[in-house]
Amino acid sequence: MQDSSLGLANLAAQGIEIHKLPGEAASYLGEQVETTAQRLKSCLDEAQNKS
Repeated sequence: MQDSSLGLANLAAQGIEIHKLPGEAASYLGEQVETTAQRLKSCLDEAQNKS
């Protein structure tokens, strides 16, 4: 079974969430930068509202 957290789960005390984005890793800051930014902003807003 593949570790979808890429081994990073043990670094996050409160766990992690995996978000699937369109494209490949190289496109997240290229052609998919709008989608990446929107998803990141949503996650940051949610985290701020929890604290």
